[in-house]
Amino acid sequence: MEALYAFMRHTDDLADDVNSSLPLREGAGARSSGQWSVVSGQRETAVSNLQSPIANPGVSSPHPNPLPKGEGTIDVLLPKGEGIIDVLLPRGEGTITQLDVRRESLVAWRAALEQALQSEVSAPPSPCLPFSAFPLSPLLPALADTVRRFHIPHEHLSAVIDGVEMDLTTHRYETFDELERYCERVASAVGLACIHIWGFRGAEAFEPARQAGVALQLTNILRDLKEDAAAARVYLPLADLRRCGYSLDDLKTGVANEAFYRLMQFEIERAKRFYRGGAELWNWLEPDGRRIFGLMTATYWRLMKQIEQCPAEVLRRRVRLSPLTKIRLFASWMLLSQKRSKILKEH
Repeated sequence: MEALYAFMRHTDDLADDVNSSLPLREGAGARSSGQWSVVSGQRETAVSNLQSPIANPGVSSPHPNPLPKGEGTIDVLLPKGEGIIDVLLPRGEGTITQLDVRRESLVAWRAALEQALQSEVSAPPSPCLPFSAFPLSPLLPALADTVRRFHIPHEHLSAVIDGVEMDLTTHRYETFDELERYCERVASAVGLACIHIWGFRGAEAFEPARQAGVALQLTNILRDLKEDAAAARVYLPLADLRRCGYSLDDLKTGVANEAFYRLMQFEIERAKRFYRGGAELWNWLEPDGRRIFGLMTATYWRLMKQIEQCPAEVLRRRVRLSPLTKIRLFASWMLLSQKRSKILKEH
């Protein structure tokens, strides 16, 4: 199971490396998602003990083995994470050459993934691929084995790479429909892969999993407004800014005026709708999967509620939950009874 989460982390790192190669111009940036991954200790222990194959690929994925509860405080991986490891190339000065190299690296990463998934023998990637020299290449056979055992549709992994690729060509999002497609690739696709490991009953799980991923990603976007604005990244739909009368210059300079509060409330209410739709996934998950899903969603919901209480704080710093809050959430979901009503608690 570490292989699946390593793939998500590696794709995140690639997104960061792509971003580092771009000049800090309007719209430059990359934001991929690992928020469905659960970290405990050294980050990759979330569901590493799962061993049984899936009984009914495509429409359900029950499994008898319990999910490990982990050691220490469990947190949720954030899109760009902390302590990003440069597993590709040294960061450049934003030259065209560096950008081209990273674009080629993304193509090679996709090719290596496809080769591993198509291989029946789980052979390592071809030496001709640049990624064969990178640290995570040996993990691709393990990833392919996980995909086969849990019948994870290949398109979910490809979609994550597609989302990273969007950052090479898409600088801003004019409408929410455009942003939603991006969120589906970098966040929802991860969740749709994870539910095959957690265990689910029926295709009815797919739509709430999609909505849950969008909800988590929208929360990340709100949380990171300051650092994204500093790097000339704008993920909020431009149509929303115009609707609320908030300008890009206001965003860049951190103006917290009436228009800003209108914008934040508008975005938060939209995210809440996706949270409510995503919470329906609870009904279709196996019991052990509910714990992981409940913990992650409740953590992000609590983060969004904290932002809602003081929206202007995101213009000053990255809003975080306190360690004590995280410990309480972990204990509530991993040690106490499972209740759907705990996911979207108002207090």
